[in-house]
Amino acid sequence: MTDGPLIVQSDKTLLLDVDHVLSTECRRAIAPFAELERSPEHIHTYRLTNLGLWNARAAGHDAELVIDTLIKYSRYAVPHSLLVDVAETMSRYGRLRLFLVCALIKRRLLYIPANAVRLSNHFFV
Repeated sequence: MTDGPLIVQSDKTLLLDVDHVLSTECRRAIAPFAELERSPEHIHTYRLTNLGLWNARAAGHDAELVIDTLIKYSRYAVPHSLLVDVAETMSRYGRLRLFLVCALIKRRLLYIPANAVRLSNHFFV
């Protein structure tokens, strides 16, 4: 825990103190995985979403980098449940693979590999 510019809340909301010395550095660090929601004068509100975390993972950022960034810039202790959720969400990236198969009658079928069926609850609920 440091005197950082970021307040990380358990509901996946990030509050960035714009007047802090490290706010620009922090903003650049969280940009790959956090989505800006509101930017009033002194406190900017960001949110961690599944899509934002998956996009970060697709761009080559891993859960360890995201967690380290949150801890490094956080003003208070980061909620453990949020850290677990980030790691779990980012670990699911790439598990579900969709394949396009062309049948002899030239109809396109969507094929989901058998090992991905158990993950369907995470995507279709």
